[in-house]
This record gives sequence, C-alpha cells and structure tokens, in this order.
Amino acid sequence: MQKFPIIILYIFGMMSCNSFNTENEKGALFSLTINHDITRITDSAFVYLNWDEISVLGFKRWVIERKKVEGSHWFKAGEINNRLTTKFRDVIFDDENLLYRVAIEDTSGNMKWAEGIIEIPNTKYLMVPGEQRTPQIAFDSPLIDDGDSIFVSPGEYHDGLQMMSKHVVIESQKGFEKTFLFHRVEMNEGILKGFSISDGRGSDKDNGGGINAIGKAVIKNCFIWNNKTGQHGGGVFLKDKASLYNSVLYSNQSSISNHNLYISNASGSVINNTFVLANTIKGNNVTAFNLKPGFIFLNNIILYGTTFTIDTMGIDNGSVIIDYSRMDSVLISGDNLIMDDPKLIMLDKTPPEFILAGDSPCINAGHPDDQYNNIDGLRNTMGATGGPEGK
Repeated sequence: MQKFPIIILYIFGMMSCNSFNTENEKGALFSLTINHDITRITDSAFVYLNWDEISVLGFKRWVIERKKVEGSHWFKAGEINNRLTTKFRDVIFDDENLLYRVAIEDTSGNMKWAEGIIEIPNTKYLMVPGEQRTPQIAFDSPLIDDGDSIFVSPGEYHDGLQMMSKHVVIESQKGFEKTFLFHRVEMNEGILKGFSISDGRGSDKDNGGGINAIGKAVIKNCFIWNNKTGQHGGGVFLKDKASLYNSVLYSNQSSISNHNLYISNASGSVINNTFVLANTIKGNNVTAFNLKPGFIFLNNIILYGTTFTIDTMGIDNGSVIIDYSRMDSVLISGDNLIMDDPKLIMLDKTPPEFILAGDSPCINAGHPDDQYNNIDGLRNTMGATGGPEGK
C-alpha cells in the first residue's frame, strides 16, 4: 500500500543542558519520520513513527505525544525506556490530521523535542453491519462527521437511534421493505432514509412514538407503523424546520388521539406522504399546531380518522401552504383538495404496501409545478409513491 511519510526538520530547545553530553550534542538534532498505509479508517488504524538514535548522558526515556492539528491538548501516546528503541506504532480511532512530537528526556527532566504533521485520509462513510454493528454505533463513531454517510444493509436493528448534532445521512441500501428499525428514533439533524420503523414506544411525556424530529431533521422514504406514545404524534412528531417526504405512516397511536403525525411550531415541508389509520383507531390522523410562515403541506393522502386538524392557529399563517392533497378542508387550506375515495389498496406484506388503483383520483393530481413531477416526468401523483423521490 502507498506510504505517506512526513519528515521533521526541526527540534525544540532543552530546559537545561547539565546532564546532556555536550561533546556529542553538537550534532544532536534528530529527525522524525511518520508513515501510515491508511486509505480509509473503518474502526482503528496504525501510524508508524521512526526517529534517529542520539546519545545523551543520564538517558531516562523517550516520550511520544500527539494532538489534533486544530486541537490544543497534547495526549501522551506512549513512552519508551530503552534508549536504543527508535520506533513506535500508534493506534488512532479518528480521521483528523495529527501533530506528533517525540522527546528524549534525561534523568534531570531535560527534554529535546522533534515535531511534525501527518495527514490522515478522511472517512466519508461507514457500512452497517460490515464495518460497524448498528446505525447508532456508526453514528457515534468519531469517524462520522458533518456531511458523512452511513449505509445500512438489510436486516433488523433493535438498539435505539439518536441522530443529534451531526448532519449525517443514514440510508438503507435496499429500502424499508428489507431494513427494519424496531425502536424509537430521535433526531435534530441529518437525513434518515429508507427504513421500516415500528415498535417504537414513547413514554407518557414523549412526543413522537416512532420518530421525534426537530431542528433541521429530514425523513425520506420510510414506512412508520405500529408505534405508540403517551403524547403527540404516535408515528412522527415534527417541529421547527424538520421535514417529511415520501413516507407512509400507518396505524400509529397516541394516547391523546393525535395519532400518525403531529406538526408543532413548524416551518418545514410535508410532501408526498401517505397517512392511514386502521379502522379500529379513532381520533386525529394528522394534527397541526401553531404553523409558522414557510410551512408547506402538499401532495399527501390522508385516509381515515379526522384527516387534518388545526389545533391552534399561528399568529401569521399568510405564507403557510396546505393544498393539493386528499383530505378534508381546513380553514387555511387551498382550493385543490380531493375529498373523494382515493382508491388506495393495501397489499398484505411486511410492512404492508399501499398502491393506488388505476382509476384513483389522486394519480397525476398533485401540484402541477415541474419540481414536483414524478420520476417519469409526468405531473405529480399524490401519496408516498409520487414525486421526484417516489417509486
């Protein structure tokens, strides 16, 4: 594999020179070489340090330290008590560029340092479970930073998932039909794409049984079903600029009857989704509270229950858009709603599959702007399968 050497060209001075061999010290400058064969770190990796042998009176030890180039704190990587040992292998767990320094120390505490920088290749993605066991473990890895991705193979994942304070894309490789999260999700950043999310349980005080999405979180192409919570949004609780696209929310339950989706103090987007309640569930399907200017609700299908409820009006709803959807009208909705039977067919699969009959009034009836067109270029079809990110 390719090596990446860095050679140190300078040293720092001693604290004093009393116990160093001054006769030999005239040529005592020593150089340090740093190498690695890293192409991409997935867990841990090695960095190799080599330096020149030099002689001093009263040798005590070699000291090896490192820090992130942008950091302020030096971390002791190791120490060596054998004067003849002039190499060290360091283990690293992050993809930050590093500054190393090596010191020779005598018995009086005098030290001479050599120092230099090594560049570490960035890790831009991790694979689950091939490289990290679960999405949460991958997300928590120091290798995953803003802008990175986590790709998840088909399977069942049972530990919790918190996507907090890092803008990371977590995406299933084969879609929600084959990739299952059996737990509640909390997120305030990033994108969650292509998962079946069920069996989430919020406490009596938790909003969002399946997903609690606030801040700038984005949910795409997910199937969110059979989740419960004691507060708002048995399926999803959406707040701030958080947005929901091309997802199905089915048969989620809230103890206070705001079942599939609860939208609170929101200015994000809810576009091309399907919201269905089981026949046995009574109450609100989608509920909105205090919508903010800029909020968009378009091209959605809502079926059963009280389709859309405005809990409390915001101070200024002038720039709120609620239109081109299959739902009952509300005070601030547009003139392009469909209230007829959407002719939505549920196929017996795990999770269930919802498709529109060929004569559904929702086909090619979404917003006519080109930005909402289906992937075949035709006018938007309402529901989770329509639009540019539909199927």
